[in-house]
Amino acid sequence: MNRAMRNRVASIVLLSAITPIFTLLSGCGQGDTAKVEQHLHPVTTVALEKSQQLELNREFVGVVTPSQNGSIGFELSGKIAKILVDEGESVTNGQPLMQLDTRLLATETNQLIAQQRQVKSDLKLVNSNLERLESLKLKGYTSTQSVDEQIAKQNSLEAQLQQLRAGVNANAIKIEKSLLKAPFDGVIGKRQVSLGQVVSAGTPVYSLLLQQSNEAQVGVPSRMLGQLSVGDALPVTIGRQQYFAQLITKGAVIDPATRTVQLRLALPVESEVISGELAYLTLPEQIEREGYWLPLTALTDGIRGLWNVYALSEQGNGVYQIEKRDIRILYATGKEAYVQGAISEGEQVVSDGLHRYVPGQQVTLADQSSMTVVEQ
Repeated sequence: MNRAMRNRVASIVLLSAITPIFTLLSGCGQGDTAKVEQHLHPVTTVALEKSQQLELNREFVGVVTPSQNGSIGFELSGKIAKILVDEGESVTNGQPLMQLDTRLLATETNQLIAQQRQVKSDLKLVNSNLERLESLKLKGYTSTQSVDEQIAKQNSLEAQLQQLRAGVNANAIKIEKSLLKAPFDGVIGKRQVSLGQVVSAGTPVYSLLLQQSNEAQVGVPSRMLGQLSVGDALPVTIGRQQYFAQLITKGAVIDPATRTVQLRLALPVESEVISGELAYLTLPEQIEREGYWLPLTALTDGIRGLWNVYALSEQGNGVYQIEKRDIRILYATGKEAYVQGAISEGEQVVSDGLHRYVPGQQVTLADQSSMTVVEQ
């Protein structure tokens, strides 16, 4: 048998062996339809509860200010000779703060005192002459005119002496006013002049802040004034600390720049705050508007400025089908959103893991046992 004949015989034998196998497989596909199992994924949901109004916590920012502060300066002009306290230092009522150069006033005072001594000496001589003339007049040895002249001179010297005394007193007051003192207990906020600088009368040299008596000044919309009363304790956050500040006054004028009304809030005496810090006032506000609160994880991007949620439509036997619904966000916090749209009270909405599901998919609720649906 040649080689070609042997290959042909081998092919026939292989075909004869394979044919029964195909026949057996074909027989397995006949008869009843095979059962196919489909596993349904469980989803976490939240039931929609309608709210008739939106309750918000509004936060408004203001600034910490001292309840009493002011710019203080000298009543006189002069040259700064001594700076006794500086910025940030605490001072008490009457404590010396700054000194003007008083050397010229001291020299002028000495001149006035010297002139006083001279006038007193002249006045002593006039008094002695007047006594002698009056004695001579009684004896007829002098005229009345001479006595009158001495009396007039005496009066003139006494007036000069009184004027010099007033000048000494005035210089003493000027020297006293050349020493600036604290008008109340407080803290030096800012020093506005330097050593050796010449200042005019009334020029501010310090800003002085009242110690341990701070306020928070916060602007709020005028619509919120109706819910506030003087004396209310309101929560104010400064830094990481929250205080309950007492409402002192409500403003009567709207700020043209911020369109808000200023509130003055007295902070507790023990509050450790610094003037100029930001103060955050939290106030509740209610808005009459129907809607639903949903976690942000239940929302997914929509089109044309809308958002979507996945609502569940019950199919029976504990099976639900996912439907995509359009909603609109009215207000959002860091965790929740207040929404309106094609949803109704009592419906179940997928609360998280939206990336794992698609509209039309059949699922079960996570609080039910895992289900397997058998399709015939």
